[in-house]
Amino acid sequence: LKASEEEEEATPTRSQRKLDTKPGLVRLPTVAAAERAAVTQTPCVAPLPSDIDRVLQTILRRAAEYVDQELSSVTSVLFRTDSIADLLTTNRLKFSSREPAINVYTQGGKFLAHEDGQALTVLLPLSCPEKDFTGGGTAFWHQDARG
Repeated sequence: LKASEEEEEATPTRSQRKLDTKPGLVRLPTVAAAERAAVTQTPCVAPLPSDIDRVLQTILRRAAEYVDQELSSVTSVLFRTDSIADLLTTNRLKFSSREPAINVYTQGGKFLAHEDGQALTVLLPLSCPEKDFTGGGTAFWHQDARG
């Protein structure tokens, strides 16, 4: 699953949005994520503009549909349902605090090893590795490897 060129163009870049946090990584939450953070009094930056939020919701819905169609055992085993997309549409899919979000990495940026307690992680690049950056990567460790 890859973001379309239109979807890539609709997402924020460093030049489009002033990033008032430390260089390296900036997390830009969706509108729903910012609202959940406010309810739990979790510190959170301002959400994405509504037009970008709509594009991200479309991408997230496509990702959920992909999991339903191509990884149906994940859907049934982890979520005990036939459709993660239905859970998403009916607001019954749970997310970590301040997520879903766009993580914007600048030079030297990284997301430190962590445990979020969720059953599924979906990472969708919104930029082109050959064109927009070099390096990077994501690794997952088995729970027993944490020591």
